[in-house]
Parts: sequence; structure tokens; C-alpha cells
Amino acid sequence: MHTLFIIPRLRHTVFAGLKTSYRGCHVLTPLRVVYHNHGASSTSYSGSTYQVYTSFPLGVPIPRPGKNWTRFVCVSDTHKKTIPLVYGDILIHAGDFTTFGKGYKAALDWIKELRHPQKVLIAGNHELNLDLQCRSEIYGRVDSQMAAELDEERRMLTDQSATDANLTYLEVSSADIPGESGKKWSIHGSPYTPEYGTMGFSYPRKVENTMWSNVPQSTEVLVTHGPPFGILDLTRYGKNHVGCPGLSHTVLHRLPHVRLHVYGHIHESRGVEIHQGSAGQDIVFVNAACRDLKHPQPIIVDLKN
Repeated sequence: MHTLFIIPRLRHTVFAGLKTSYRGCHVLTPLRVVYHNHGASSTSYSGSTYQVYTSFPLGVPIPRPGKNWTRFVCVSDTHKKTIPLVYGDILIHAGDFTTFGKGYKAALDWIKELRHPQKVLIAGNHELNLDLQCRSEIYGRVDSQMAAELDEERRMLTDQSATDANLTYLEVSSADIPGESGKKWSIHGSPYTPEYGTMGFSYPRKVENTMWSNVPQSTEVLVTHGPPFGILDLTRYGKNHVGCPGLSHTVLHRLPHVRLHVYGHIHESRGVEIHQGSAGQDIVFVNAACRDLKHPQPIIVDLKN
């Protein structure tokens, strides 16, 4: 059963009791609100605990809902590009800031130089230069020079310039990141996606139902490169859902405190969906991929503390 409202240049769809099954993993979503922006000059959506902007004129200040809110500026899949960004408490980049590892230092320097008080970064499948196993598969060997290059590129993620920039790199790890209001958010990040060719940070589909078992239950913001199954994961060709069902199950049923899930990877499915979590909380799902936009811009998410 569903209700469909048509508004000029915007589609807002509500599905009740949606249930999907994929590879033995069941995902039950009590409430699903899907927002698709079709080129409106300014588009925003709000609930009692969130305010989301998917499209807005750059250079025009966007007011915050109140003092006890945190603004997240979300991007992904910039692929060596530097794009105009708006100010916010915490910048989240969900991976693929390079193209096949090329442009690594320049892209990382750009992220470090951004004026956001806190920056959270994960790798994506294109950051194969950070994945020693992937490097060895591509070149057929692991030698001392390759290991030294990997060490140097990883060092850039945690060196003094990264510290000075308040850049936090997460790789299957968590950190408490403060907003300007003083609220600390428990953020967990992982670069892994289901395997597709020889790319970085991939895992076989046979382990997808257990891949996310170590995400802490205290997580409030989850950052992954790949999408969860059925949520902003449709491909352009074939219209197949390619997200991970184990990730969907984890976010919707095992993380009672999660409020925001940011990812990318599937460029053509950029957008926002609101789902209800296991504790009845609204979860904002953001596919923040920027690569295919004519005029790339971030997605802004304001969350009530």
C-alpha cells in the first residue's frame, strides 16, 4: 500500500510496511519516505529531529533550525574534483576522493584546507592506493618500494597537517567528533563495498550478512562508501539494487542510536531517504555522490542534538 503525492519538480512517496528479502537477509522498514529532487533551485525536507537540504543556491546563507543542532555537510565521489562547499560543523566525505588512486595528494590537501571545524574522511573503492592487498593483485607483487609508498600515503592521513586541520580518517573505526554546540557524535566509518572487479577495500558477497557485525551499537552517524540494499542503490543500467543487505539490516535493526547514514558509490542514486530505525528514531540516509552532477554541491543535514 502506498500513497503518492505529486508536487511540481518534486516527488514525495510514502510506503508503509515495506518488506524486502535478498540473499536470506530480511529488511523490514516500518516507514519509508523517499525524496527525489528534479532540479528545483532550492529543496529542503524536515522532521522534528532533522532538516535536510539537497539543492540550494550557493552563496546564500542557509539558517540553522536552532542552537542545539549540528550541521553536517555531506559529499562523496568527488573523484579529484574540488567543489564549492557550504560551511557546517562537520564535513563528511564518504570516499572516492581520487580516481583509481590518482590525484591523491592534491585531493587530500583540498580537504585539509577546507574551513569546516571538523572533517571526517573514509576511503572508497577508488582509493586502491591505500589497500595493500589490492595493490598486490594489480601489480602481482608486494615489494619494499610499494610498501614504502603505501606507508607514506597513509601517513598523510594522520600527519601534523591532518591534525591541524582536525581531519579524522576512519577505516573500520570510530571516533567521537564534536559539533560547534559541544555535542559529541559517535561516528563509525568503513570504506568496504561488495567486490566488483579489482578495486580497493572490497569483500565477497558471501560474507555480506556478517560484514557489519562489529559496528558499535553506540554509533550515531555511520559513514560507508557503499550503500545499503534497497536504499538509494539503483544502478543506471538494468536498474538493479546493488547495495549490501547486511548493511541495511545492521542500520535498521541493530543500531538503536543511529541518526544519519552517509555514503555514495552509486553516482546515479544521489538523494535522501528517511527510514524509521529499531528504536523508532528517524534515520536520514544520504547518498552524497557528486561526480555526475552538472553543478556539484553537497547535501546538508541538520540534526537535533
